[in-house]
Amino acid sequence: MASQACAVFGEGTPEFTTWFEATRHQLRHDTPDAALATLADLGAAHPRHIEIINHAQAYFTKRLNMIHYVEFNAAHWPIGSGSGEAAHKVVIQSRMKRAGMRWHPDQVNPMVAIRNLICNDRWQSDWPLIVAARMLRPAQPRSPLKLPSRLPPSFQLRPVIPWRHQPIGKARFRSA
Repeated sequence: MASQACAVFGEGTPEFTTWFEATRHQLRHDTPDAALATLADLGAAHPRHIEIINHAQAYFTKRLNMIHYVEFNAAHWPIGSGSGEAAHKVVIQSRMKRAGMRWHPDQVNPMVAIRNLICNDRWQSDWPLIVAARMLRPAQPRSPLKLPSRLPPSFQLRPVIPWRHQPIGKARFRSA
């Protein structure tokens, strides 16, 4: 919304600051429809910038279910992506990206689910449910992962490395 208001009022002007703060407050403490109506009023008042304003309306309309901030605050949910990104770093990356670790794609989601149980202290309550659900599912045989070789078909390892038994250091210069 800020870039649309900058186009209309000019960046850093008192009109921009007043409009932006009022609209931001409206978005955080009222329904998203009220903020969209304010944006529509801005477009009606400034038809020269209607294309930019319509773009913002389309953006917010497409994400309408993500901007019900009043309901999110009432449910004590975080607003913004910072806590989600921090959780990803603490919960997932700290376990899945250690030195030398490689994960088969089929094993990533189960490991993340287990890590989530541990980090949220829900192991005692939820692990028995997961085990019960797993017991009800039929076992699926897993074939071993076969990766294509990058080596030419004629490649063979040498049976002996010639320099392995060469004397090193002082032993090289020992007198006979």
